[in-house]
Amino acid sequence: MPEVNTSRTAAFTLVELLVVIVILALLTTILAPSIQRVMADANVTKCKNNLMAQTKGHMLYASEHRFNKPPLRWKSGSSIRYTATSPNTKMSNQPIGQGILVAGNYISLRTILCPDSALVDDANLDEESWLNRSISGSSYSYFWRHTSTYKPRAEMESDFKYADSERSGRYGLAMDINAKAGGVYIGAYGGGDLISHEVSGVVNISYSDGTVVSEDNSKIILGPSGSTSAKMDWWDLAHQAHPVHDPIK
Repeated sequence: MPEVNTSRTAAFTLVELLVVIVILALLTTILAPSIQRVMADANVTKCKNNLMAQTKGHMLYASEHRFNKPPLRWKSGSSIRYTATSPNTKMSNQPIGQGILVAGNYISLRTILCPDSALVDDANLDEESWLNRSISGSSYSYFWRHTSTYKPRAEMESDFKYADSERSGRYGLAMDINAKAGGVYIGAYGGGDLISHEVSGVVNISYSDGTVVSEDNSKIILGPSGSTSAKMDWWDLAHQAHPVHDPIK
C-alpha cells in the first residue's frame, strides 16, 4: 500500500500571501472614501449638536436678561469698542459674546469648539486661550447685531435685544467659521490650511428660533475677514438658508 504524504503544512505560500495583501489594499481603497464620509458626517452632527446647545444657552440667557443678546463690546482705554459679528469669547480679560454664556454656565466651553479632527489644534488653542490669556476665540462666529440695526451712538450702550435683529429678518445666532477670506466657505481661515467640513461640503448655522441647519458651503461667501460690510453680507446669506419662526422674543 502506497504511503500518504502527511508532512505538508497549512501555511500560506508567498503567492497566496501577496494575493491577500492585494485584496486588502483594494478593499481599503474602495472603502476609504465611505469611511471618511461617515466620519465627516459624524463631525457635522457633533457640530450641529454644539450649535443646538448654544441656542438653548441663548434661550436661558435671554429669559434671565430681559431678552438681551450677549454683547460683543469691550472697553479699550477710555472708549467702548463695538463689533457686529465675531468668534471672540474674551477681550481684555472680559468675556464677550458667547463667552458670556460660558462664563455664566449657560453652555460649556467645549460647546463653542469645533469637533472636526482637522481643527483639533485650533480648538486646543482656543481652550488654552480662554483659560490663560486675555483674548480668546471660538470655532463659531456669533452674530450680535447688523449694521442696519445699529442705534444712534448716544444709544449704543443700551441693551440690544434678539428682537432688534429679528425685526429686520435676521434670526441667525452663530455659524461655523474658519472661512477662507474672499473665497467660498471651505474652512481655511486667513489663508491657512485648516479645513472644516470639507468632505461633507456643508456649513452649520443656528437661529434664534432654536433650529440648526446645514447649508451647502458653496453658497456661503465670506469677504475679507476685517471688512464689516463683508461680514454683514455673510450674515445675510445665512438667512437665505432657512425660513425661521417662533423667535425667542
